[in-house]
Amino acid sequence: MLQYHKTLISEFTGYVTLYGNDLGNWKDVKARTCAMCMILHMADISNVVRDFSLARQWATRIIQGECAGHLQGPFYF
Repeated sequence: MLQYHKTLISEFTGYVTLYGNDLGNWKDVKARTCAMCMILHMADISNVVRDFSLARQWATRIIQGECAGHLQGPFYF
């Protein structure tokens, strides 16, 4: 999991360098997918600082696939 984190950070940083920090300018499908994965990843790793009831709702939605249908994996549970 830590290797995925490092790879995602590296890939995302490369896209920010290439396209800038306005996601509206990211026309490449791989770059936009990477951005969505990064957003999901940040939300997921922030679960530990959330109120438990909110963290549980988030985890339940991910497991049920509400977000997974819009993004391409990998997803770790």
